[in-house]
Amino acid sequence: MDEPINIAKQQGESLDQLGDLAAFAESPVFSALLKGSACQRSSELERCVEALGLRHHIEGDLLRLTTPPTELDITWLRGQLGAGAKIHYDRVVDSTNRIAMEGSLTGTSCFIAEFQLGGRGRSGRKWISPYGDNLSLSVAMVVDCSVASLGGLSLAIGFGMVEAFRAQKVEGIYLKWPNDVLLSGKKTAGILIEVDPVTAHRTKVVVGVGVNIGSFPHVDVIGQQATRIGLASTLSRETIALATIRAIERSAKRFVLQGLSPIVERWREVDAYQSQEVDLLIGEDRVSGTNVGINHAGHLLIETTSGLEEFSMGDVSLRPSVGESE
Repeated sequence: MDEPINIAKQQGESLDQLGDLAAFAESPVFSALLKGSACQRSSELERCVEALGLRHHIEGDLLRLTTPPTELDITWLRGQLGAGAKIHYDRVVDSTNRIAMEGSLTGTSCFIAEFQLGGRGRSGRKWISPYGDNLSLSVAMVVDCSVASLGGLSLAIGFGMVEAFRAQKVEGIYLKWPNDVLLSGKKTAGILIEVDPVTAHRTKVVVGVGVNIGSFPHVDVIGQQATRIGLASTLSRETIALATIRAIERSAKRFVLQGLSPIVERWREVDAYQSQEVDLLIGEDRVSGTNVGINHAGHLLIETTSGLEEFSMGDVSLRPSVGESE
């Protein structure tokens, strides 16, 4: 049985650990471990390996990774994206979104890391991922839009990612409003968008994406059931990264030119809860009804006992069936 990974405890001391882990990831010892070699056991080595979420075992005085991860082939990825592609690759960072947001920007740039110590998801949740197991990246760009006009961008990006994964023959992929990518009803990817106004009509946009490929976090860590694309596809991390980056760029350009118009009528094609009975949690309040879809503002439409209502925020889930515990 495929078991979830729970490494939240090891990711607690971000500021103290970041420098040590970044240095460790560049060390000859870590390079040897990635090649399958056993290294002299020490408390410091165990601490670093555990902090990176890597399973390992002890052989006397030696430590060996149980399944050494394969790092991304950035050279291949750069070749596929073309000579003009700007890809910044790191082994260990605190957050690709933070680096992308703070860095200077001309054109479109992509920031990829094997491990994020402080990866974040929507509503302040952590994005949990062991070293080299999944995909953590951020795409930064400047768009000719005001911050106020970007409200539906996350839906457009999510829609584009579902299209891209389906084009790669990943079956069972849908979207949970506003932008959780689900596989067989469980979360397999998330999107976090951050914006910073450049002028009144130009905005720096950073689209952060995390995709579960080789492992997934426990429900106690992220508050919902999760899974990984590796259960439904043999696509490499590089192929998934390429499809994701292209989907983000394509979807952002389409949104800037046309807004949500191209996808509103097609939303039912990707909506995981289309025409189903749902609950929407907004803080302590709960709204129940039938999921109808979205409008051109990207708001969720729910048919309630009071009529059709629209919502710009909240956490939607399927309503438990009669006799089923919540």
